[in-house]
Amino acid sequence: NNVEHGASPQWPPGDTPAVFAYLKPGYPHFEATLDAMARTPARFLVFAPGMPERLKARHARDALRFSDVPLRMRDVVAQCQAVICHAGGVTDVALEAGKPLLLPTQMDQTMTSQRVEALGAGVTMARDGNPANLGKLLKRLITDAALAARAAEYAAAAASERTVDGVTTIVDACMALLDGQATALRPGAANA
Repeated sequence: NNVEHGASPQWPPGDTPAVFAYLKPGYPHFEATLDAMARTPARFLVFAPGMPERLKARHARDALRFSDVPLRMRDVVAQCQAVICHAGGVTDVALEAGKPLLLPTQMDQTMTSQRVEALGAGVTMARDGNPANLGKLLKRLITDAALAARAAEYAAAAASERTVDGVTTIVDACMALLDGQATALRPGAANA
């Protein structure tokens, strides 16, 4: 995922928690998820590529805004308190920013969803789950401090890992340069 490209997020106004949702309109519980959002005290910014205009009109609310274009995810995750997605690439972006997730799964994303839930950084809505549970899951997503804490722990560990990997890469590059210079300084190296 390139987190630097896309439009700036335009959140609905207010001071309730900001939640980003990247949903596929073909998801069986797509409209049930939007209905649950309408009943949840939060502000939602939804990117649902290919969503028909008639559905947007039906689900338009003051606290629910749709984006017709991809968003700059670095800004989105910096500004939101939680993320709803189908356990694709946005999952990593959200976790690395320490954001808890609600994962309404598609068939091919079940394993990722289960891992995030086992980590304690998100909740899952099974593909064949009861859409009546979406409201409870949304409420837990934005109110459960343990989910946010586990997501933040994941983000800290991931950042530490990236730092260690970066240092290792730099040390390896320096060693390779030094080894190359040592080889060039050896007698007869010029003839080799």
